[in-house]
Amino acid sequence: MFRKTPAKLTIGAKQADIVGKLLQGRILKGRTLRLLSQNIQVVFEPGDIAGCKEEESNITITLNEQAAAEFTHKLVPKEGSVPILSVNIVLNIIKTLIRDREGSIVETIG
Repeated sequence: MFRKTPAKLTIGAKQADIVGKLLQGRILKGRTLRLLSQNIQVVFEPGDIAGCKEEESNITITLNEQAAAEFTHKLVPKEGSVPILSVNIVLNIIKTLIRDREGSIVETIG
């Protein structure tokens, strides 16, 4: 069942641009994209009706062409929160800190 309140998806700024490009290409070709973390799996799948549903440790985001374009347009390497209205999600993009061998921050993305 699709949610009434927005789900929240958090992604690092470094990964945002890459995921956006992968997502657009895969959805337009009718293929899924899976993102995995230690606690959850996010599956982007093509479909006629855009939406989001949650099941325990899985989130399935169904994207039509319009929703895929909206998602891709908003997946930019800049810190902030943006709503993805077509699938009822709030996308949180957080800073990515690049560290050297000593642990010092050498670059901040976002």
